[in-house]
Amino acid sequence: MVVIEETVTIKASTDTVWALLIDPCAWSGWCSVTGDALGPSRGAMVGRPIQFSIKVMGVRILLEPTVEVVEEKSRLVWGGTKFGVRSRHEFLLISDSEGTRLESRERLWGLPTYLPGFPLAHLKKLTRIMLNELKQAAEATGEVS
Repeated sequence: MVVIEETVTIKASTDTVWALLIDPCAWSGWCSVTGDALGPSRGAMVGRPIQFSIKVMGVRILLEPTVEVVEEKSRLVWGGTKFGVRSRHEFLLISDSEGTRLESRERLWGLPTYLPGFPLAHLKKLTRIMLNELKQAAEATGEVS
C-alpha cells in the first residue's frame, strides 16, 4: 500500500472550505487537476458516485469513486477502483486559530502500485496542486474564520 498525505492551512472558515470541497460540479471553477467533474446537485452524498477525470502522465483518466463518508464540515471520504488500483481518499477539515487546516490522505493499493513506473510522485504532485488551488479559491472569498 502507498499513502499520499498532504496538509494545507487555509485562511478561511471551515464553512467556506467545505462548500468548495463538497460540490464536485463546482470544482472546474477553482481546480485545474480535475476535469469534467460531476456529482449530485447538492454535493457529495454517501453511497453516490462522483465523477471526475485527472491527467496522469499525459493521459486523461476518468474516475468514478463512491462517497463513503460525509461528516458535515469536517470529513469527506471516497473510494474506488481503476486499472486494478483500489483507492480511498479522505479529507479532514480542522478549524484552528489560523483558519482551516485541510488534511488529505489517500491510500492506494493493488498490484499496479508495486510495479515499476507506478506514477506515485506525479499523483503526489496533483494532490498538492489541488490543495493549493482550493486554498487560493477559499482565501479569495475573503471569509476568514
